[in-house]
Amino acid sequence: MLYNPKTHYSLILENLSAKDLPNIREMIAEELQLQLTVDGIDATQEQVNWLMDEINFLPTDADRSATAHINQLLYIIEFHQHPEYYKSLAELNFDLNDRIFSLDGSSRFTQLTKPKEQMKKILGVYLASSQDKPINPSQLN
Repeated sequence: MLYNPKTHYSLILENLSAKDLPNIREMIAEELQLQLTVDGIDATQEQVNWLMDEINFLPTDADRSATAHINQLLYIIEFHQHPEYYKSLAELNFDLNDRIFSLDGSSRFTQLTKPKEQMKKILGVYLASSQDKPINPSQLN
C-alpha cells in the first residue's frame, strides 16, 4: 500500500515479489496512472513517470495520524475482501480514495473532502506546470 499523508490518497498493489523490486518504480507508475484515470484525474503516463522520478518513498516515521489512517484502510480492505464487494483492485482503490475525511483533523469535521479530490487539486497545479517544472515534487510527499 502506498499512501500520501497530505491527500490521504492510497494505492494498493498486489502480487508483488522480490523479483519485481528492480522494476518497482515502473510498476507503481503504471498502476498509479491507471488509478488516477479511474478516479477521474487527468494525467498521462509521461506525466506520472516524471512524477515518479521526483517522488521519494518514506516510512511513516511514527506519524500517528498516517498510521491510524492506514490501519483504517487495512480494516476496510479486510472487511470487504469478499468478491461480492469488489470485482477488481481498481474498484477497491477507487472506494478508498472516495471516502470523506477532514483536512483539519477528525475532531472538527469542518473541511471535509475526499482523497481523490485533494490529489486532483494538487496534481492539477503540479502537472499544469510540469513543462516549466517550477514546483518541487517533494511538496507532494
